[in-house]
Amino acid sequence: CFIMPHKFINANYGRSLKGFIGAGKLLEKIVHFGSSQIFEDATTYTGLFFLSKKENKTVSYLETEDLEEFKNDRFLRFQESTASLLTADQWVFLEPQAASLLKKLQSFDNTLESKTERIFQGIKTSADKIFIVEQLNDIGDLVEIYCKENEKKYFIEKEILKPLIKGGNSRPYQISDTDLLLLFPYKDGELLTPEFLEAETPKTWDYLNEHKLYLEGREKNKMVGDKWYGYVYPKALTVINSAKIFTPDIAPSPRFSYDSKGEFAFTGGAAGGYGILPKNDEDFKFLLAVLNSTVIAWYISKTSTQMRGGWLSFESRFIRSIPIPVGHSEIKKEIDMLVSEILKDTQENPTIDITANKAEIDRLVYELYGLTKEEIQIVENG
Repeated sequence: CFIMPHKFINANYGRSLKGFIGAGKLLEKIVHFGSSQIFEDATTYTGLFFLSKKENKTVSYLETEDLEEFKNDRFLRFQESTASLLTADQWVFLEPQAASLLKKLQSFDNTLESKTERIFQGIKTSADKIFIVEQLNDIGDLVEIYCKENEKKYFIEKEILKPLIKGGNSRPYQISDTDLLLLFPYKDGELLTPEFLEAETPKTWDYLNEHKLYLEGREKNKMVGDKWYGYVYPKALTVINSAKIFTPDIAPSPRFSYDSKGEFAFTGGAAGGYGILPKNDEDFKFLLAVLNSTVIAWYISKTSTQMRGGWLSFESRFIRSIPIPVGHSEIKKEIDMLVSEILKDTQENPTIDITANKAEIDRLVYELYGLTKEEIQIVENG
């Protein structure tokens, strides 16, 4: 028996170990402590792994968040999961009926990755306290901002700023207001020249120069040179302005929102997220409905990494495999109408109750996946 972090179950770095144990059916039993912290002086997500040399066709599995109950319960209620769900890619522990449902969903030919041009991570500046600022006042062509790096206020040109959203600004179907702005010294993926910035946006150029020493020193002076005011990792610059579906990097449940005009920027990492560009513009609303459905909430809860507080990872490596059903024309038309209504209503009133429309979308999505009453019950019971 080993006590060790359980994150390797879903991580790329555990592939070889998962493949070895899974192929030999060596895992006999596991106690998964979820997001509970076992050690007082270390933050780690822990499990107990019982291995044996004999081949095990099933695996006894227990997930518990209540450590006191675990220690005091003489009759721990393990569930039996089939060993065939232990693959090199991931380990999933489910009772037979739920395992069968997962396999059914994974048998769909289309995945989110196959339906998209790109799933991309947000921008990484390596100097967020300078490039990400708080808007204080909007004054014509200028914006008064607050810089966290030196706790000072400035006026800079509006044309070089983009509204910036964090993961917390995203809810199913909608993006909430933000007072954060991203200083974006790029056009068409190319860094704007010093001559342009000095002539067209002199206040922004002065602001950048005031922080030049810090910006040059990023990552052991990597940015010393002509491009000192650019991002260290200039990725996603050509697509950040595109209409896109956005998902937070981590969330307690699906929170896929829609940036229809491509006006919002976002960062990578735990406070940021991922953008999704469908291959077909007509699929935006359909994909938005499927991704926010109860089916996909269940699927992600079984295949993604769990964080503290029960939050889940929505990294690209987890969401790209989401199964996408074929959108039969009549059902797809109904879904598009419902999503259009949600988008319109939430834009007019961000706090409006969309429960009824979401329930109707769930019903239609169940039909597209061909779920039985028993399978729907499994999904809705979590």
